[in-house]
Amino acid sequence: MNETILITGANASPGKEVARQLALVPGTEKTYLGCRNAQHAQAVQKELAARTGKNIFETMPLNVATPASVQAAVAGVTMPLDALIINAGGPTGFHELRGHSRILGQLVGARRAVGGIARRKQAAKNRALRWLGSGAGRVETRHQAAPPAHVFGRRLCERAAHLVRALLLTLLPVAGWAQGYVEGASLSSEVLPLTSKDPGQASDFRAYITRASVVMPRFLRADKSQALLLGLNAEAVYFAGNRPGFDVQHLFVVTPVLGYTRQLTPALRLTGLFLPTLGSDYRRIKGEDVQFGGLVRGLYRVNPLLALGATLGFRQTFYGPTYILLGGLDWQVADKVRIFGDVPATLTASYAATPKLNAGLDVTANFGSYRLEPENHYVRYRTFIAGLFAEYYVQPRVALRATAGYSLVRNLEIYQAGDRVSGILDFVNLGTAPLPVSPPIGNGLVLRLALSFRMPTPK
Repeated sequence: MNETILITGANASPGKEVARQLALVPGTEKTYLGCRNAQHAQAVQKELAARTGKNIFETMPLNVATPASVQAAVAGVTMPLDALIINAGGPTGFHELRGHSRILGQLVGARRAVGGIARRKQAAKNRALRWLGSGAGRVETRHQAAPPAHVFGRRLCERAAHLVRALLLTLLPVAGWAQGYVEGASLSSEVLPLTSKDPGQASDFRAYITRASVVMPRFLRADKSQALLLGLNAEAVYFAGNRPGFDVQHLFVVTPVLGYTRQLTPALRLTGLFLPTLGSDYRRIKGEDVQFGGLVRGLYRVNPLLALGATLGFRQTFYGPTYILLGGLDWQVADKVRIFGDVPATLTASYAATPKLNAGLDVTANFGSYRLEPENHYVRYRTFIAGLFAEYYVQPRVALRATAGYSLVRNLEIYQAGDRVSGILDFVNLGTAPLPVSPPIGNGLVLRLALSFRMPTPK
């Protein structure tokens, strides 16, 4: 647990944002804000206290380019450090020193390092200083010993992970804003054992669903308070096995994402998305296959542990116009328990068993429609799934999740074109529902495996 943290260059955007996010992590008790300019440091201290609601920030005059300033700053730290984040300059080499802390500042242009060492008289014997810096391992001092083989291997793995994350960031859908995280890039595979309930010819078959989502934020301001959102969601469904009365083998959906998000106040964020959807069996694509939709989303952070949101949207489907009304929730119930989602579309209760392993309950609802060619028909798909999940963070922001669920509601049906309801509110039909031309499909198991890149929820 990082109880005491020192951040250099804390008045700059990266350092200030790191200080804000770490303040919201349970267990953070003291954050030293290292800044060269005292006036800027005091302004940042007031801003962070107002945004986080916590009085844990202490300013510290610090210029990593001046050894005397570094030594004076070290002497001013009265508590053992748990974490050192170097935003100004950067560390050289790999250090994890028990019982004392080493602070190094890096002058990248001159390829020299300056620093200061201070021993803590009452430092915990088993305490290790963890530190981060963008220049770690890039610039070496002349008399520095070569790193051990295991450290070199670790650096190689870290750089490979940085490359993967960079690729994901350039590809990044915006899922829900009111949750513990935002899924940027994601790839999932789903298996559905299906049973046709045709009284005359019941049969079992399977559906395989693959989904991929990416979005690319284009920030319009240096503080990242405004951004354009460009992305793409794609889905492919394949049916296998004997399926009398349901003569469909493939279905596809492509949804471009075009949106805008803005931080209106420190506590309020507003997002708008335009979501045209093309769904069919793709034997022959027509203009009428495109269904238009969009939504407006607001998220208000009540306090560091609770955020509430609301979503209003509209979406065309072959089954009828759909009106979207969702309530967002992101609630840190306890140190290891978090509840978040967009009710009634999603709801997750997550328990952090370890820093890398989460488990809990997951409820999701999906709906869509796909035009069929050459018949004058379309497929309607609606499902409400409750399940148990376990996820493991293979990297700090990359999670692998396995879910085993059960479809409490499952509509997978073929309709004649023109057979529609007058409207749909979330998942409730408004008006008389038409009769499908295919036999009903029974409820059943759902098995899902997903890999996702996650970004912190915008505050």
